[in-house]
Amino acid sequence: KLFLRFDVPFNKISLAFRFLPDEIYRIVYEEVDESDVSLYTFPSSQSSGRDHEEYRFPRAGTPNAKSKLKLVQFRLSENLRITDICIKELQCPLTFAFPWLEYIVRVGWTPDSKYVWAQLLDRPQQRLELVLLPVDNFCEIYSSLSTSQHCGTEGGNHAAASTHQSTTVPSTQTQQQQQQTNAQSSSTGWRSPLDKSTRPMQVIYSETSSSWVNVHELLYFIELTDQEVTFLWASEETGFRHLTLPSVDGIGSTLMPRIVSKVALTAGRWEVLGRNVWYDRVHRLVYFMALRETPLEKHLYVVSLAQPTVLRLLTMPGYSFTVDFNDDCTIFLQTYCNIYTLPSWELIRISHGGAEKEPSGPPAASVVSVSVDALELISVGYLGEGGPSENTQYNPSIHSPRISSGDVLYAMVFKPHNFTLGVKYPTVLNVYGGPEVQTVNNTFKGMRQLRMHMLASQGYCVVCVDSRGSRHRGVEFESYIRCRMGTVELADQVEVLRILADQLGYIDMDRVAIHGWSYGGYLSLMGLVQYPDVFKLSIAGAPVTSWEYYDTGYTERYMDLPDNNRSGYVAGSVLNYIQKFPDEDNRLLIIHGLIDENVHFYHTSQLVNRLVRANKPYQLQVYPNERHSLRNLEASKHYETKLLSFLQNHL
Repeated sequence: KLFLRFDVPFNKISLAFRFLPDEIYRIVYEEVDESDVSLYTFPSSQSSGRDHEEYRFPRAGTPNAKSKLKLVQFRLSENLRITDICIKELQCPLTFAFPWLEYIVRVGWTPDSKYVWAQLLDRPQQRLELVLLPVDNFCEIYSSLSTSQHCGTEGGNHAAASTHQSTTVPSTQTQQQQQQTNAQSSSTGWRSPLDKSTRPMQVIYSETSSSWVNVHELLYFIELTDQEVTFLWASEETGFRHLTLPSVDGIGSTLMPRIVSKVALTAGRWEVLGRNVWYDRVHRLVYFMALRETPLEKHLYVVSLAQPTVLRLLTMPGYSFTVDFNDDCTIFLQTYCNIYTLPSWELIRISHGGAEKEPSGPPAASVVSVSVDALELISVGYLGEGGPSENTQYNPSIHSPRISSGDVLYAMVFKPHNFTLGVKYPTVLNVYGGPEVQTVNNTFKGMRQLRMHMLASQGYCVVCVDSRGSRHRGVEFESYIRCRMGTVELADQVEVLRILADQLGYIDMDRVAIHGWSYGGYLSLMGLVQYPDVFKLSIAGAPVTSWEYYDTGYTERYMDLPDNNRSGYVAGSVLNYIQKFPDEDNRLLIIHGLIDENVHFYHTSQLVNRLVRANKPYQLQVYPNERHSLRNLEASKHYETKLLSFLQNHL
């Protein structure tokens, strides 16, 4: 994994290479050691050559890969050849400073290129810390130079980060001596005494959660000096992800963030989306995407650092938007649609009213605070204009039933194309039901929902429900499934299905099938076990059958480690309910790719083995050359045909 930093705009890199041959370029990267991770063998996807492939895969409760950050540094010669290569690593390993560290989840560069920042996560994923790593904390371990005295210097003017010879990688004895020196460092346990002149690493933010920490991309450094670090950050401490503006006391020797102030920029029972934040440094404006109007629509908002929590909506309710800005936040491209309207692409220019003429001088002197109400949005033109779909009667409808717990859930219904008032139709519950996914929103349902449209065209009603545990509804809503996956989601799905059947009048509750892929395949199996009277058929694609067979990062985040939640793993395993599968033929179809690298075919093989031993009927469709997602057109066609055939013959 490479994290590149060039001190020039990316589109000018070639110019920098040509005219600045003495400049230093650095790449920070993550080195991963998988030697302790279990090795699994799969049939090969290649038609010739090896007959098997091998993967490292850490199942829940087993050792993970070990990671460390390293830095490669180089120059360019006059003829653009890479020279003076120098590889460095941290003088003090991150695992020494942070013994609880399990995952390095995000890495990047500060704007001045003097620091690498990293987000560190513990194994239960309930503790996250944001740390600054000064570049001079990286110590040389290899150099292509005959000596290393200039490795890491800017034009030979700065002292080298390390003084040992580096024509070869240091010996084990040298490494051991360095580790011993690190171990003798101060009681803070993180600053190496090898070079007293180096600046120490510093934690600038820490967050914990009783459920899990959702990692996001919302980090932007506003000010970074020896006296103060101010940055945009998002936190779920209030129960919903919101933007904050923490200020931390200047760079110092501490592993505890010394927060001087923390200003809340947004607040409320709604979520700021975790992907993008844009900062207009001249006008001190923060642009971001959020779900304030409704969890079903993504909108663009702006807030001024001079007026925290005073937000302005910049996009039109009734549509859902995606947005991308230029570097100085003067123009953005918005893509928008709703469930009835195809996407449109419009270019918008931002006018700042009386602050159009920026003062000259350095950036610190060029700041002009602007009220969000002073902004004017000017349409430059359309790159493409959507408009209503041709067959509006085929667009799905969105419903918001309130279930017995008091929660409002969202559902989407595709009516059969041959709909006639008074007739009840066979119904397919298209389920996912797991975390990190939202299936119902106010966007146009086109290419990605072709299967639902196909089923509706063949006379089926198709229903999708976002039950408790799905995303964009806050911490409490999402963490409803913590430590009990597979045991609570279907109660919500079935309750909503019954409410819709009563309200709409055309869902035939005697002919309901459940179908999903991956987590949805898992719940499709659980549906036939837990609600055999509701679901006449189950079609389970690439299903998890036991969480102990799935990976550490995903499983442990939601289920904790197996040793800490043995009852949850037992209750959530399909393999413990074999006797509850129906004895009637043609009620269960399992579909799986033989070389699935995500949910291994082993899940299905264990299920099939136990169904056979219990003399339970099932159908199995295997795709020998397919992974977790079907990638070959022939396999996709066969799958759609098999799905429709099973429904038509048995529902």
